[in-house]
Amino acid sequence: MLDVIQKEYFQPMKNELYQAYVAAWCFKRKIENLSHRLATETREFLLEELTSLRALANEVVLRLCNLDDDKSRFSFHAANKVLGQLSGVESVMKKKLADGVKDYRKIIGTLKTQHRNRYIAHLSGNHYPDAFLVTEMVDGISGPLGAALDLISLIWGARLSFGFHLGSRDRTIDFIAETAPTRS
Repeated sequence: MLDVIQKEYFQPMKNELYQAYVAAWCFKRKIENLSHRLATETREFLLEELTSLRALANEVVLRLCNLDDDKSRFSFHAANKVLGQLSGVESVMKKKLADGVKDYRKIIGTLKTQHRNRYIAHLSGNHYPDAFLVTEMVDGISGPLGAALDLISLIWGARLSFGFHLGSRDRTIDFIAETAPTRS
C-alpha cells in the first residue's frame, strides 16, 4: 500500500511493533523456563525474575498502546488519516484500514484500561497487581500483537516478518512464530 517515502515515514510504527515482539518473545521465554530456573536458583532470583517479567509485560503493553494513540504521528489512527487522504489508495483498502483501526481499538481496550491506565500510566488502580500473577499476561498480549501485525501488514501491503539472527552459527529467531500462543 505504501511507496518507499511513505514506508520511511511510517517506519517508527513498524519499529514499535518490532520492539513489542522482541519484549513479548523474551517474556514468553522467561515464562517457559521459569519453573526450571525456580528449582535451581536462589530466592533473590525470584524477585529479580518477577520484576523482569513485569517490566517486559509493561513494555509490550505500552508499545501496543502507543500504536493506538490518537495524538501520535506514528499510530494506526495517524496512518488511517494520512492514507485515507491519498488518492492512489483504493477505497476498499481505505475501508479495510478504517475497520481494522476500529477493531484494534476494541482488541487493545482491556490491556489499555486494565493494565496500562491502572498500573503503568495513571496509577488509577487501588493496588498494584500481585507480582505472582504476571504469567496471566501471556494470553492477554498475543491477540493485540497479532492484530497490530495484521494492521501494519495491511499498511505495508505485505505480511511482515520480525526476526533476529544472533550469529553465524545460530538460528534466526522468528519473533512472530515464537510468540504465538502455544496450543494444548
